Amino acid sequence: MAIEQEVRLPDGRVTLADAAKIGDTRFTNGDLAPLPIERRTWNTYNYAALWIGMSHNIPSYLLASGLIALGMNWVQAVMLIALGNLIVLVPMLLNSHAGTKYGIPYPVFARVLRAARRQPGGDRSRSSSPPPPRRSTARRSGTRFSFPASSTTRHSSLSPCSPSS
Repeated sequence: MAIEQEVRLPDGRVTLADAAKIGDTRFTNGDLAPLPIERRTWNTYNYAALWIGMSHNIPSYLLASGLIALGMNWVQAVMLIALGNLIVLVPMLLNSHAGTKYGIPYPVFARVLRAARRQPGGDRSRSSSPPPPRRSTARRSGTRFSFPASSTTRHSSLSPCSPSS
């Protein structure tokens, strides 16, 4: 007969039946252990408040004003920023799901994902081949970057290093 190691609650959250079994091993500590149900205090309101706080900030307003300065209508700029914030909301909720359901912190969740992608036979981060060389497309001269001129950008007003008149 198998010993029940977890308790599933009606709302979908999961907790350990006996958290003392984790103990103090070399693989865990108090910061990495799952939180018991009574210490999990985040709900829908907390996630909504976090998302709204991350959405309504000075950089978002600066982005909107920059889009308006580039010729967008104010409605278009606000809708574009709202769409961007909704796109960011999806991975934020997906990342927080494991913490809400199982009570584990994000570093534990990230380690599980990394370990699941590891190939048998060792760690992929210890490769015997060196990384590919880094290449730069810009040449530096003095304090400004100079780019090779092409036949289409021979106007002095378009050159990044032309002196101002």
